[in-house]
Amino acid sequence: MKMLSYNIGGVRGAIKRKFISSIIKKKIDFACIQETKLENIDNWLPTYIWGKNRVEWVSSPSNGSSGGLIPM
Repeated sequence: MKMLSYNIGGVRGAIKRKFISSIIKKKIDFACIQETKLENIDNWLPTYIWGKNRVEWVSSPSNGSSGGLIPM
């Protein structure tokens, strides 16, 4: 099983999202994105990052400008 754990330091930037997505497309089985700095996460973000329509995920919201977690 290939796993990825990455502290992204804010996921709002398109360059960061594209970078993580390019890594995950190399056959990662499980990914955990840390420090998203997002309080609310819609389905489009994990779907975009994972690169496939079918992805199971949960999230832990940030507390102000720190925290946030998306395991996929």
